[in-house]
Order: sequence, then C-alpha cells, then structure tokens
Amino acid sequence: MQVKAVVPCAAAETELTLVNRTNGKRVKGRRINGSVYVVPSDQHVNAPRRDLGPLTMRELEEQSFDSELGEFVYDFRNYDVGDVVHFRDKIVRLEYDRKEDVTYFAFVSAYEADGVVEWPFRGNLTSQYKVGDLIDLYFRVVYDQKPFETLDYLKYGMTHGGKAPAINQYLMGQK
Repeated sequence: MQVKAVVPCAAAETELTLVNRTNGKRVKGRRINGSVYVVPSDQHVNAPRRDLGPLTMRELEEQSFDSELGEFVYDFRNYDVGDVVHFRDKIVRLEYDRKEDVTYFAFVSAYEADGVVEWPFRGNLTSQYKVGDLIDLYFRVVYDQKPFETLDYLKYGMTHGGKAPAINQYLMGQK
C-alpha cells in the first residue's frame, strides 16, 4: 500500500490518518520511532486465537491481511506474540546467489505482482532442497514494535541490515 500521512508526525509515537493512493481509502495509522503501521480493525484484532496447523504462504499472508480495512497490518489474526507458526509449502523456485551467499526460496503468493514471494536463507542450500519439495519451517510471532507483530524470520532481516538468517533455526526441533 502506498500511503500518505495526513497528520504531521514529529513525536516518537503519533496517531495518523493514512490514505491509500490507489483507492483513496483512509485508515488509522501509528508512527512509532519512525516506522509507520496501519492500525488493525477491531474485527481483525478480536479474531479467535488458534493454531491452524501448517500454513502455506497464501495462508500466512492472509493472517496479516485485515479484510475489513483491505490492508496488510502488523498483526496475525489467529496468533499472539510468542506463538509458533508452522509453515509448510511447496518450493516453486530455488536460486542460489553466489555473490550474496544466499539461497532464495520462492513460494506462491496471492498478493505479489509476479505471483511469488522469495525468502532468502544464508548459504547454498540447493543440494538440500529442490523445486517441488515441501518445506516445513517454524516461525515465532514477535513484536516488531509493541503492539505491532511480525515473524522472527522477518525481524531478523530488519535488525541485521537486511541479511538473511541461517535456515537451521527455523527447522523442526530448533524452536
């Protein structure tokens, strides 16, 4: 979502009105320490918390899509901070980038323009995984900035200058 802040923001935490530049819809937002977040709707926040079993990329994306707002939010509909999310999906593309020393795992996405999401992991993993393999990963829901949530995998990239983590910490038995 491309947004435009309607209210000036100078404080460490500020309430905002955000405008979606595509459809003109206004939503509540908050700026915390320079990061802007869409405030989830009550319907999204108050959804029952439950473990849904393994989630595909599409299902994982749906967890942070607020259907009332029509926007992605930093809140997982059926999970709380501390919960473990079991991810299982088919690898649709696998590419090793020698320069970055990173293997990109691609999964089908319902929201990306090219239809896939790529998640990088450190090292050359192409001898361990192949296109068509099902992969099981385990992510923990953590705070990005309280009360806004993200996955520990995504937080790693944000706090390590965009670097990819090792895959081992997300494999079964490592959580």
